[in-house]
Amino acid sequence: MKDSTFLSPLIFYAEDSAVQTQLFSCAMQEAKPRFEVVYFLNGELLIEGLSQAEREQRPFPNLILLDLEMPILNGFETLELLRKEKVFDEIRIFIFSSVVDDWMGKELIQMGANAYMRKPIDLDELISIIVYLDETI
Repeated sequence: MKDSTFLSPLIFYAEDSAVQTQLFSCAMQEAKPRFEVVYFLNGELLIEGLSQAEREQRPFPNLILLDLEMPILNGFETLELLRKEKVFDEIRIFIFSSVVDDWMGKELIQMGANAYMRKPIDLDELISIIVYLDETI
């Protein structure tokens, strides 16, 4: 991958719910981070986006946000595919889902997720996370 030192941090967000995507967009506007966000409707499209970036030697995202319950390729399947490929090891992956409990959260972490958050997501909490990420990425 090309050096992305001078580029805005990049987030890939796979989410099939227009409401959740809108909530995230509102949080991004409120937090005013320096991120560029690319949205995908499912995990398959996200994987295709990563493959295209690799082919075109464009930077990978700094962070992937995944919904668990998506059509075609869900968050579990997407996480599993991503963590099988060494080239994606440095990408942080956060999971968002209404079905995550403590047991499932531990499973997701063991599978390679860096963090998980239960929906519905509180807008203030999401803004705090975005600000934190903006300072650390």
